[in-house]
Amino acid sequence: MITIFKLMNSVIDLINKLIYIIIGLALVGFLWGIVKILFSGGNEKIREEGRKFTIYGILTLFVMTSMWSIVYLMKDFLGNDYTGDVQYQTDSVNSNQQTDSLQDASDLFENNNDQQLI
Repeated sequence: MITIFKLMNSVIDLINKLIYIIIGLALVGFLWGIVKILFSGGNEKIREEGRKFTIYGILTLFVMTSMWSIVYLMKDFLGNDYTGDVQYQTDSVNSNQQTDSLQDASDLFENNNDQQLI
């Protein structure tokens, strides 16, 4: 059964992957504009075209990083690991073992604090 949270997480993951691709393309466009400006050889038409590439590249990078931030805010709002109506069974043996190991670690820490440095 598909819940609204599963659907939202799927859409957010798809948008996040598209943002990576668009950021890469914007970076390539920005760098292409820089190369065109550097190697224009005094040709004003090519230089203006390179300037447009760099401006559009910078604007696209800004918009995409802003979108990326919005996506991560949405993921934090929904919860990163929310998978819908899945219920996890806990194993009481494992939780007891974890509690015992944490107690052992705290005992070691306390014993180390009792020792004096020479």
